[in-house]
Amino acid sequence: MTYHPDLKIFRHRHPLQALGAACLFLSQAEPFSQYRFGTWVDTLKGQILRNHYFFTESHGQIVGYYGWALVSHEAARLWIDNIRELTYEECLDGPCVLIMANRALSRQVLFHQTKVMRALQASRELVYWKRQTPQGARLAQFNLQAPGTRRPLTSVPIEIIG
Repeated sequence: MTYHPDLKIFRHRHPLQALGAACLFLSQAEPFSQYRFGTWVDTLKGQILRNHYFFTESHGQIVGYYGWALVSHEAARLWIDNIRELTYEECLDGPCVLIMANRALSRQVLFHQTKVMRALQASRELVYWKRQTPQGARLAQFNLQAPGTRRPLTSVPIEIIG
């Protein structure tokens, strides 16, 4: 798999640095800037502690963030239907990927992040993504593979910094 030469995917070695960087980067744009602080920080904290996140950097600047949860089909349904928040334990592993936070400063960054995410989650069955817009929430579902089949994980270069 070819990756964009000007974009670097990374995680922070220290969770508090990652949480601070995620809060700062995401709070600069809607809808994230409108979310309730405590609930949103808990969501980001869970992603970071599970290593279910990455940042994208270009020339020393953060230009993207991706955060997710790995859940069962049942937990995915609870999240999709806004029945309740999921617990940390429910988000550790499962056949479904919930994209819970994604921000990219350009289409190029978004496409790069999507390519990385597909490689990281190649063995999962489904990806769910909700987007908040001024008109309301929009849901998308993607099948990564046929049910019952498993693709091997692809190596993705993620640098650990700090």
